[in-house]
Amino acid sequence: MADSSAVDLDLARALMKNRIDSGLPLDRRFFASYDQRIKVALREKTAEEMRISPRENSYQLDKDLTAAKERYGRNLERIEADSEQRMTRLELVAPRRQSLNEVDKLNELTLKELEDLPVARARGSRRTTADHLARSQIFKALEENPVASLCELHRWDPTSTVGLCFGRAVAAHIQALRSGMAKESIKKVWVVGRPKFGTEMWSYHVATAIRGEDGLWYALDPKFGKPVTVREWYAGLTESDGTGLSRFYYTKPQRIVPSAVPGIAEGSPVGSHVKKKLDDLDREAIEKPFFRELMKSFREDARRIFSGEN
Repeated sequence: MADSSAVDLDLARALMKNRIDSGLPLDRRFFASYDQRIKVALREKTAEEMRISPRENSYQLDKDLTAAKERYGRNLERIEADSEQRMTRLELVAPRRQSLNEVDKLNELTLKELEDLPVARARGSRRTTADHLARSQIFKALEENPVASLCELHRWDPTSTVGLCFGRAVAAHIQALRSGMAKESIKKVWVVGRPKFGTEMWSYHVATAIRGEDGLWYALDPKFGKPVTVREWYAGLTESDGTGLSRFYYTKPQRIVPSAVPGIAEGSPVGSHVKKKLDDLDREAIEKPFFRELMKSFREDARRIFSGEN
């Protein structure tokens, strides 16, 4: 990556980090001002380099702001686009109205970003990748789970009103950890908008993905009958989307539903927030018995995972 591109992405990442760390809402109006966007990003970047508080760095910031605008001015559109897709991924809400071309570019950017993530470092006995056999074993265990199996779906959702893809994704997350996968090698992947599979259409669809030994990410989605690459999974859900506006995202595996606790970003501590999300689900007539029985089927593994211990 060229130096200027790397700096652009650094600025966009610094911007998001500043907003999250400051506890500020990820409001799209914030991105309307180029000056403010650069100012916050530069403050975060410079303060981090100098290892001082951003508030103590205002003189240096103001001194450099004009030069920074001239330096990065040509790439402000890219910074905004990158920030937009990151913000949307963190919130998992529908993006502002975009053209088909814009959506395609943002989805490709996010897919590429996922693929380019470094392979997790080995730690202890946890494995950082799964070969074909390991992926197949995890998938088989998921298919045979007495609660999460597709064969049991009618038991929990007899009128097909929920679908419970998020429940199967939780089961896949736990199963992947039980098999010895490192937590850094597990993600949740999402298609939000109008994903369609066969005759079924949803407002979103989610699956757990694990890192393969070839560096690719593989979705563990029983709807597909076998582990498939995330790109294949994404294509299978969007090729029949008549709008063409469905968005692809990835998050840490602890996120359960798109409308998770407002204001909780991907980088936030997991424990209490995950418990809060599960408590929200516990109020629902379908989700409550499903998750109660699912957690019972995994017993202590589930308790450790959702208390933030794993």
